Amino acid sequence: MQNIFDIIKNIIKKKFGKTVKMDTVLSEIGIDSLDVLDLVVDAEEKFNIKIEDEELIRLKTIEDIVDLINKKL
Repeated sequence: MQNIFDIIKNIIKKKFGKTVKMDTVLSEIGIDSLDVLDLVVDAEEKFNIKIEDEELIRLKTIEDIVDLINKKL
């Protein structure tokens, strides 16, 4: 299976046209809370997981997203 980071990186590239690294801060590349929600919906479908609303507010970096998905798998 493809690496979680690679999958998230590809989703962001397709949706937002941004190239990211693990330490990329979402707000610094113009990804706001609605964009994070959109990204999380795609991640939930791709990985067959459920991310709770309370968890969304803690997602500040790409690494936060990858770590949360990893915990859910």
